[in-house]
Amino acid sequence: MTAEQRQSALAGALATLQQNRDGLPWPDRRQLTGLLGQALRAGNGQDGLLPLVNLLAEDPKPEVRQGIADLLSALADDAFAPLAARLSEDTNAFVRNAAQRAVDRRRRGQKEAGRKKRGIDQVLTDYSAMEREHGRAAAEKARRLGERLYDLLVGATVHDMRAVVTPAKANATSLLAHLDEGNADPKVLREGVVKIADRLDFMERLLEDVRSYSQPLPTQRSRTRLADMVAEAVGIVRDNMTAAQRDPAAVQLAVAVPEGVTLRAARHQLVVAFTNVIKNAYEALADSAGQFRGGEVDIRAELIANEVRITVRDTGQGLPADDLRDLRQFIPGRTTKQNRGTGFGLPIARRNVLAHGGTFDIDSVVEQGTTVTLTLPLTQDAEDEE
Repeated sequence: MTAEQRQSALAGALATLQQNRDGLPWPDRRQLTGLLGQALRAGNGQDGLLPLVNLLAEDPKPEVRQGIADLLSALADDAFAPLAARLSEDTNAFVRNAAQRAVDRRRRGQKEAGRKKRGIDQVLTDYSAMEREHGRAAAEKARRLGERLYDLLVGATVHDMRAVVTPAKANATSLLAHLDEGNADPKVLREGVVKIADRLDFMERLLEDVRSYSQPLPTQRSRTRLADMVAEAVGIVRDNMTAAQRDPAAVQLAVAVPEGVTLRAARHQLVVAFTNVIKNAYEALADSAGQFRGGEVDIRAELIANEVRITVRDTGQGLPADDLRDLRQFIPGRTTKQNRGTGFGLPIARRNVLAHGGTFDIDSVVEQGTTVTLTLPLTQDAEDEE
């Protein structure tokens, strides 16, 4: 149904129901709520649609009222509030629950919009401060550099997404052709579906990494044990490998982290950093099929003055000098891995470590392996936040 046909159907239904509330069977009225939702989300003039929305919100059938509750989040604030209040007190539990879900969705959307606005406002504030301190020319140069980095990040992410979507679409088209020809070979169907599932899995990981990289870092810190964070990260990596039917036991793991070392940290952020680094170390010991061959991953921590130095070393194939130089730029989306890495793991890890006042470096030698070294301060504050 085209937009014009939909608008015509809704206008005709409104005229019918205004003359006779029972002028249409209730299943047809329930179907109207779906058309209304499509029209509202397409931006087809809310004012012209509200009379039908309000009329159906008072329908005697709860199924129809629930349909209106389901589309509440598409309404503007002035129309949303009274309808949400009314349907949240409906006599039918399904209608009440649908209205509450709409309220929750609206609240989450407003919170996200507020967070984005605060982020933009902070960027503008930082830009103004830079302009005052260093002059307009320096501030403009910094802005252009930021825009270039943004362009690189978006371009790399879109490229990776297209590299996933294009073959997945080709696989789906091939499977449809196979079925249209009257074939239903289970082996062919399974192979095609597995390929699509693998690519969607990569897409999911890529989107999660992009989301993680874009999240503002928390400023709240609490004291937590380093050994516990490392152990949690190791557990996450090994559990994920096992779930993917990859046996991590083939890799010899050694962990030496002093039990008494504590840090003031945003625990989740450091666990993510350790997880990404340790995962990379394991991946360096995988063959072309993704299975692990013999090798070692060594995780150590030692106290040096007022900081703790953590090293994660693998005995994998190592990186050529050119790849290492590129990797040390820590540009999100850039990866030396094929088919597995999203290119966000190390940039996220480095970003989280630097946010804690630490340092992050990587060294690698071909045929000898790779070592990631990070340091974290052992500052002792007068009072820890809980």
